[in-house]
Amino acid sequence: MLDIRAIRDDPDRFRSALARRDLAGAVDDLLAADERRRSLTVRVDELRALQNKASKAIGRAEGDEKQRLIDEVARVSAELRQVEPQLAEADATMTELLAATPNLPHDSSPDGSTDDDAVEVRRHLEPRVFDFEPKDHAEL
Repeated sequence: MLDIRAIRDDPDRFRSALARRDLAGAVDDLLAADERRRSLTVRVDELRALQNKASKAIGRAEGDEKQRLIDEVARVSAELRQVEPQLAEADATMTELLAATPNLPHDSSPDGSTDDDAVEVRRHLEPRVFDFEPKDHAEL
């Protein structure tokens, strides 16, 4: 699996390498998903910090101030309940994109993404010729 930090640091290297496999757009998709995940993470952290700060202040507050803090915690909690599922979705999307993106091809590998683009480097033995139609391995 690719390292998103490495992609963030040098996206052009990854774009050019993955373009050899017809996947140059994958880098932009990964960077967009990473940016979304990172911004949601920051927002969730901010909301949790506000929630914790206000919760601690409730114990020391009295009267109208206490009610204002309780309302503040309720508002922050409601927003947190909306943002946390978005963060979970962004994490899942990021993981899915990273898992679906192949490693960078070696410089010696041929360009392309199909079997027709592959180059035979060596052959150990000649393939056997059967006098019957062999079954597919899934059928066996």
